[in-house]
Amino acid sequence: MKANKHHKQASILLLLLTLSIGLVVQQAAAQPGWSVNPGDYQYSMTVTAFLSVDGNTLTSDQDMVAAFAGSEVRGVANVIYVSNADRYLAFLTVYANQENETISFQIYVSGSGRIVTATQQLDFKIDAQYGNLFQAYSIADPPLRSEAAIETFSFTNASVLSSNITTGSVELVVGNEVDVSALVAQFEVSPGARMYRNRILQTSGAEAVDFSDAVVYAVLSEDESVLNEYTVEVKHQSESSISGFSSTNVITANHDGANDYWIVQDAYLYDSFRFQIFDINGRIVYESVGYENDWDGTYRGKPLDTGKYYYVVSNPETGTRFEGEILILY
Repeated sequence: MKANKHHKQASILLLLLTLSIGLVVQQAAAQPGWSVNPGDYQYSMTVTAFLSVDGNTLTSDQDMVAAFAGSEVRGVANVIYVSNADRYLAFLTVYANQENETISFQIYVSGSGRIVTATQQLDFKIDAQYGNLFQAYSIADPPLRSEAAIETFSFTNASVLSSNITTGSVELVVGNEVDVSALVAQFEVSPGARMYRNRILQTSGAEAVDFSDAVVYAVLSEDESVLNEYTVEVKHQSESSISGFSSTNVITANHDGANDYWIVQDAYLYDSFRFQIFDINGRIVYESVGYENDWDGTYRGKPLDTGKYYYVVSNPETGTRFEGEILILY
C-alpha cells in the first residue's frame, strides 16, 4: 500500500513538473523573434520612445518594440530604466535604404505575451531623431491624448479677483494685501497632461512660488507630442487701472449657456460703482453697487421684452461715467 501511495505522489509531482516546464516553454515561445541586420541598410534614424498599452507605461526589460516597413523588421529595442530621467524608455534605431518609407510599430508585452500593433507611424528620414529623455515619442495602444493646456489657475492661500487664461499666458489679479512672493499655485491641466517649472514636475497645491516676477510653466501632453509654455503674471489690484469700460452688449436669455448674462470685463474694478439699467421709457430695471456679472435680462424675476436697454455705470466720487446699450433677444 505504501509503495502505491509513494508511486502516486511521484506521478503527481512528475505531472506538475511537466506542466511547469511546458508553461515556461510556452511563454518563451511567445516572445517574438524580431531581428534586423544593420549591415543590410545604408541609413538609420533614432527614436527615443516610451511604450504604453491599455494606459499603462511598460517597465519590464523584457518588454520590446519593433519597427516595421511593411512586414519587414527594421529595428528592435527593449525597455530600459534611465536613472537620470527616472523613467523607462526604449532607444530604437530604425534602418532603411531610402527616405519616406512608412514605419509602423509593434509592442511586445512580456507579462502577458501579447503583441500589440500601435497606431503611430513615422516617415523614415535619414539621421532623424524623434523624442528625447524629457519629451519622448509615444508608441501606444490605444493612442494617448495630445492636449496640453492650463484649464484653471488659482492659489490655495490667496483669493484671485480676476483671471484671464489665453494661449501662452495667465494673468491674475489679487488683493493689495496679498504677499505674492509665497503663493501656492492650484491648477488643472488637460486630461493626462503634466505641468512643469524649470523641467521639474509640479503638483497642484504643493509648493509656494515667488510670483513677484512672471513665472513660466510648461504643460506636456499625455502623449508628449505637445509642450506648451505659459507665462503667469500676478498683479495687485492697485496695479490694474480702469483704462476703458468693456462689456457684452447682447443677452440671449434662453439659458443655453451662451450670452445668458450681461458680462462686464474685470467687474471687480467697479466695486464702488453704481450700476443702473434702463428700459426705453427710462424705468430702472436693474440697479446695484458693484456688479457680479449676474443680470440675466429679467425684472422682478420676470423676463423683459425683446429690445434695447441702456446702462449707466458711474462713480459719484470721481465723476467717472460709462454708458451703452444692451440688446435682449430670445
